Amino acid sequence: MDMVVPRYGVGTLAEVVPSLLAGLGVPGMTDALGLAGPSRVCLLLVDGLGWELLRDHADDAPFLASLGDRNPIEAGFPATTATSIASLATAMAGGDHGVVGYTFAVPGPDGEELLNALRRQRHGSVDPVDLRPVLVPEEVQPSPTALERAAAAGVDVRFVVPREQAGSGLSRAVLRGGAFQPVLGLGDLVSQAVRALAERDRAFCYAYHADLDTLGHVYGPGSDPWRRWCGRRSSRG
Repeated sequence: MDMVVPRYGVGTLAEVVPSLLAGLGVPGMTDALGLAGPSRVCLLLVDGLGWELLRDHADDAPFLASLGDRNPIEAGFPATTATSIASLATAMAGGDHGVVGYTFAVPGPDGEELLNALRRQRHGSVDPVDLRPVLVPEEVQPSPTALERAAAAGVDVRFVVPREQAGSGLSRAVLRGGAFQPVLGLGDLVSQAVRALAERDRAFCYAYHADLDTLGHVYGPGSDPWRRWCGRRSSRG
């Protein structure tokens, strides 16, 4: 496999939110991806569903596959959940927002800590230690997020996410600028996202769904459980 150099500034996850916010009239936002349009936007992140996987299993998700005819958006480096969500929410590359991996070293008051960016714990510790009081998420990633800038411009920003993510270290570090609406499952997510978009004329809803990523980790991408999540098994299955 050839090395892919992310197209920072023109075609990565960091350009998604600014491109959408440009249509909501947020100052300083550039529509690099040609997405600007409506004044009410829901960005649904289905973790674990990449462009290549969707292309390879188009028969299992024909509607979603029909939407993927544009050029793929690159994740940036490294292509791991914590870094990618940080890039999406802050509109910055990993080297700028500082969430540079699933785990990374961070200077602390008692020396360097190896931080698990998702769990906000000391990585590799037998007894999990919550590092949020020591490595305060808002201080580890202090830069204003794109959605904070949107809220300052009068956009109603909502985060429709699984309830365990509300107040998590990663959420505090990068998902700032809006109100959290914790949800229990997919139906709840859809209901709350629709409600978020209906209440204001200028609204941005970030919705996150993690089930497919979990199935991919446990059973493998393209496995029977993974494909059934997509909604329809292929006749070749």
